Amino acid sequence: MSEIRSWKTSFKGLYKPPKVIPGYATSMQIVEYWPYAASDDDPYWSGGSNPVAYKYLVTFTFEETIHGSHITRTPFRYNGQDIEVGDFVAGAEQGRVLQVISVVYKDEQNVTAVVEDKLRYNVYKTGSSIFNIPGHVIFFTINELGMPMLDPLPSTVSGTFYANVMSRFQYLNPLTNFVISQSGHSFEKGDAVCIESGEFVRSTPDNINYFVGTVVEPGPGPNQFILRPANGIIDFVPALPGSVGDYIYPNVDGSGDLTTDDSSQRPILMKISDAVPTYTIGTGINPMGSDGDVIEINRTRITMSGSYDLDNAIDAINNETTEHKITADKVPAPTNITSNISIIGSSYGVIAGYAPFSASINGVTVNFTTTAQGSITFSDPTVANVDDMVVDINAANIPNIVASVDSDGDLVITNQVGGEIALLNITNDTNGNGFAGPNGLASVDFYAAPNTGVNSVLRLTRADGGPMTLRDYQGSFFQDSGVMSGQNGQYALGLQIEQGLRSSTTTVVPTIASRDGLYPLIGDQAYVLDDGNGEWALFVWDGSNWISVSTERSNANDARTVVTTFDEVALGTSITTEQSLGYVTADRTITEVVVLVTDAFPAGTTIKVGTSANPDLLFAQQDARLYETGSYSTDPEYRTSGYQEIIATLSRITMGSGEVTVIINYS
Repeated sequence: MSEIRSWKTSFKGLYKPPKVIPGYATSMQIVEYWPYAASDDDPYWSGGSNPVAYKYLVTFTFEETIHGSHITRTPFRYNGQDIEVGDFVAGAEQGRVLQVISVVYKDEQNVTAVVEDKLRYNVYKTGSSIFNIPGHVIFFTINELGMPMLDPLPSTVSGTFYANVMSRFQYLNPLTNFVISQSGHSFEKGDAVCIESGEFVRSTPDNINYFVGTVVEPGPGPNQFILRPANGIIDFVPALPGSVGDYIYPNVDGSGDLTTDDSSQRPILMKISDAVPTYTIGTGINPMGSDGDVIEINRTRITMSGSYDLDNAIDAINNETTEHKITADKVPAPTNITSNISIIGSSYGVIAGYAPFSASINGVTVNFTTTAQGSITFSDPTVANVDDMVVDINAANIPNIVASVDSDGDLVITNQVGGEIALLNITNDTNGNGFAGPNGLASVDFYAAPNTGVNSVLRLTRADGGPMTLRDYQGSFFQDSGVMSGQNGQYALGLQIEQGLRSSTTTVVPTIASRDGLYPLIGDQAYVLDDGNGEWALFVWDGSNWISVSTERSNANDARTVVTTFDEVALGTSITTEQSLGYVTADRTITEVVVLVTDAFPAGTTIKVGTSANPDLLFAQQDARLYETGSYSTDPEYRTSGYQEIIATLSRITMGSGEVTVIINYS
């Protein structure tokens, strides 16, 4: 399945002010360098001449920000607890913007988070990716138009802050440029993309009804691409029904719900991504609470009675799930393997090795190839140090496994749900040293047993990916549990397809065959230069067929009348003259044929009106006396079955001249 992690917009709703929180960045640690070169001479990627990190672990401190709303997590206050995954943070001096992609720790005064230079905008603008540390910063969110909400701006910002931040969001606005991850997609710039079996694929006649947009860039990296959606994408509906690729309709039962039932016959969305659940796993082992504690989840308050343990708290939380949307359970306390040079030994006296080398963690192969930080530290482009090892382990996406560097500079491998951690050396480094085991490169044991004892921690999950706001209204149970507020998930995404709301397109094509080769959406039009009769025609796609809107002939004859005149026919004998009145489009009713003789012809002159296949279909020669002036008419009530030319035929057997006008009226 493809992964869409868009730049989450922030629908605050009424009565909540924009989240603008000043803080102070105190320290940082490099987390990752970009592993792919943008071009052959890219200096900034991990293997370039001047590698620049794009992910950092940063520690921030905060003071409370006072505002006027009583319905924020802490009434009338914003603080460190309000920092969430998806928020943006900018340096107060230059306005250099990064995005929060994970929160490691937070309380009211302190936050430790991983931040990322999205699309490496800062790197390619200035050659540097992060704001000044130490230094003042501003946390903020973006609205549904993809633009930052910066009201009010703290006094710590510089005079160029606002302009620099706004400029950043005018570059590849996230509303219209979605970064999508899909391994081996092979898309190229300009490709039309549809959904098929839950995957993004190039458009074909079989999947064109599931068209979602166009590829803006086939990157960054080989397994990502940037999508320009065909229409707006919504990321704020708590529960979109159905599977990826399904059309979603308004329910007609009066509930106002959305459904995959097509009874309304009005599809308004197509689901393009499932929800990514929001979750938090606590750090407090077997937390306990006291009688009278009150916990608050998404503004739903739960009062606890008596002294209660983790199981009692889980039951109380789950009894109110329909109100706050959160489910609780317990998982084993995390297990860890940590470097220990003094006991396990080390190949080189430090946590480092000569790349490449490889090992498996819980059966998943990790290829250690990153040397960005090690090459700087040891002045050797082949050395991977502990920071590089962390990058490669986390890039392997091993279920429940997270690698980090602790305050002592040691490698820590954590199983977040208390499972086992099993390491196995696969390929040694260039000097024959393995990753794990005695005197290994990482100075770590081969195995950590799972936590099968009684030690457990609290896990809270919101399956629809929405926000999780937690608060100890009275007592300290959540604080003791170590769970955190936030929204590290994402609502399911829906592409708007409501007829009448999308912007249609008109495509100019040379022929009807070219029109039939188009891949249209409902409402799209085709302007055909030659419809087969040497005239232009305009068509609209109704979802199944091309419907004729107008043609050159019908446009010229909008009065629903065609006329021709035989004027002063030359002298002669036995002459038959044909004149075209013009074309009548399909499904028209010819209601009247009028023959007006204004100058009499010689006796024996006749006229008939019809088509080339049936010349007297509409008016027979016995219906008029052309040797007398006057007006003659018929009411054929003929329905045209196709695009038909109407012809009048005048015949004489004696010499002479005259004048007659033929008028066709149709509806």
